Amino acid sequence: MIQAYFNQIRKKIIEEINNSNKDIIIAVAWFTQHDLFDAIINALERGVNISLILIKDIINCGDYGLDFSLYLQKGGKLCFVNKRNILMHNKFCIFDGSILITGSYNWTYSAESRNAENIIITDEENVCEDYTKYFSDLWNQLTEVNEYSHMNISEIEADILIQEYDNIVEEYSKKLVIEVGKQYNRRTLFRMKQFYNMFSDGKVSPTATQLTWSHYSELLSIKDVNRLMYYINITINNNLSKRELRERIKNKEYERLPDEIKNKLMVKNKVEIKDLVPNPILIRNKNNIEIITEKVLHNLILEDIESFMKELGNSFSFIGSEYKIKIGDRNHYIDLLLFNIKYNCYVVIELKVTEFKVEYISQVEKYMNYIDKNTKEVSNNNTIGILICKRENKFVIEYCSDERIAVREYELV
Repeated sequence: MIQAYFNQIRKKIIEEINNSNKDIIIAVAWFTQHDLFDAIINALERGVNISLILIKDIINCGDYGLDFSLYLQKGGKLCFVNKRNILMHNKFCIFDGSILITGSYNWTYSAESRNAENIIITDEENVCEDYTKYFSDLWNQLTEVNEYSHMNISEIEADILIQEYDNIVEEYSKKLVIEVGKQYNRRTLFRMKQFYNMFSDGKVSPTATQLTWSHYSELLSIKDVNRLMYYINITINNNLSKRELRERIKNKEYERLPDEIKNKLMVKNKVEIKDLVPNPILIRNKNNIEIITEKVLHNLILEDIESFMKELGNSFSFIGSEYKIKIGDRNHYIDLLLFNIKYNCYVVIELKVTEFKVEYISQVEKYMNYIDKNTKEVSNNNTIGILICKRENKFVIEYCSDERIAVREYELV
């Protein structure tokens, strides 16, 4: 059965509400009619389960709106759709899972007394099931309201302003697309507004203007100023491409810096090369090798040495693997020896697949001292060390670590 109606629509809906025994689901954009609201309250008092989805705006939630707090008190379930994100324009309801009413009719006085409206009523099983599933999917995307109060003046003003702003951007983008080109679409204009907001309060350094728009497209979503400035500075200082910047952000390079180094950066204290080494250091394990020995870890790094050096920071050059040195009558092998051009120093890297131990520090110190005495030039700065282990022990490190050595954990990815 399918029946169309073009008048006395409110009466038809109230009849179906009054005939319901189990449950009613309703999704309408606007709901202001007291007669329909009273029928809903009566149904709740009869023990009917009712779920209602509405737009959250001044029409539904202003001072002259319906008392949805009473609806909640009677056991009704309620979700609001924020129209800043999506304009929910549905107008349907299902009674006891078997009767569907849908059409152009909002549950408002204007729809009843001023507008030309229509609905259809059907008991087609497959149609009712489709609408019920749609309602369930929409409901699951929303947050159920437990308490209700009318929108205050500031909320209403903000809602109106945002709606007006969205409309202005929408209309202006249409004109720009026609007059200038499709690159000036709605999304681009909103990003331009984000770009303006990024600089408007003066918290972001003017040096950031050295970046390209492609770089900014990767940075606009970052809200924390310190995090933002970190990625801006490493992009400028290291001439990162958009793809390289995206990779740094994806790998959470800033987030993996020790807290004390973040504090140094915040107050613009001088940081050293070892300070900027993230923790943990990400090492690629493309073949998902499960048993990790020092030899295996070494080989994983060598398989993609370029990515490993980028993970440590910038301006690193590869000198050697298992770099042979002779102390007394014994040969020793430095796992990795690098050189950092920016800081003009050698970097000794020692790999361990166990938890940090005190004796590891003395081993790295021995290698660093050898490089300083026998390899580095007078013009080079002193050698630094990076000890990479399975787990660090901050309590032990605090009392025995050499300030020239950065102790970092590794993580296979």
